Amino acid sequence: MKNIKRDNAIARFLYIIVGAVCGIFMIFASDPEKLFGKSPRDFVLQMAFCMIMVFVAFFVQAVIHEFGHLLFGLLTGYKFISFRIGNVMFIKEGGKLRIKLYNIVGTGGQCLMMPPPWKENLPTVLYNFGGCILNFITSLVFLIIFIFMEKGTFWAVFVGMLSAVGFGNVLLNGIPLQVGGISNDGRNSFLLGKNPVALRSFWLQLYVNGLISEGERMRNMPGDWFFLPSGEDLFDPMVCTVGVMKYNYFFDIHDFKSAELMAEYMLRAPGLLGIHKNELLCELL
Repeated sequence: MKNIKRDNAIARFLYIIVGAVCGIFMIFASDPEKLFGKSPRDFVLQMAFCMIMVFVAFFVQAVIHEFGHLLFGLLTGYKFISFRIGNVMFIKEGGKLRIKLYNIVGTGGQCLMMPPPWKENLPTVLYNFGGCILNFITSLVFLIIFIFMEKGTFWAVFVGMLSAVGFGNVLLNGIPLQVGGISNDGRNSFLLGKNPVALRSFWLQLYVNGLISEGERMRNMPGDWFFLPSGEDLFDPMVCTVGVMKYNYFFDIHDFKSAELMAEYMLRAPGLLGIHKNELLCELL
């Protein structure tokens, strides 16, 4: 709990830094009189417009981030399953691309892919850090463009914000953190490199998700895929997710007593993500 509060505090601090840098681009990195005009009314209206551009910059960099996961996933043998920005998700179902509305609290987007066949040296680093890599590259490009642009225009300020927000995304997703109950890319990569069981769990989650997107049911999958986390693995969020999947397996084969016991067991796991805890509590109700 202390680590989660610490990580949330770090994330809030980073957001403040990004906001401050955007403010610098709005005020000090441009010609205020040329950009905002002289009347107080013009100043207020155009400041509001600048704030809108901040949100647009976050959206653009979120798309770039998720596209980075997609690009580097494809380069390392993964296959496309779904691509979500905000609440809008593009998902491959039955060989067709469909659009659905879906949201996970604590995430601005998500790119899920079918992993290559299991092996102990499963490629995960580029897939996990693909978003940060593309954020960094594009932010550097936006910064170079900004340096050579005519200052005192909204386009110059917007390009500067794209650079600031992109570098902020690199920090927010690259530094290992658990924000809002969800592990970011850096933390996931750290856990995978530290624990072979977590690596197997990571592969299993993506693989099962890929099968479900193709219309497969969990009850038709081998029951021994969904092992029972125990010991130190109960502190690892990645491994705990397999315990939640084991609950879903029991539920799908209508073994409701085992499902209930599994849910109660996983609710005592220290590493269980907040979103999974809430799901299991709802299931028990």
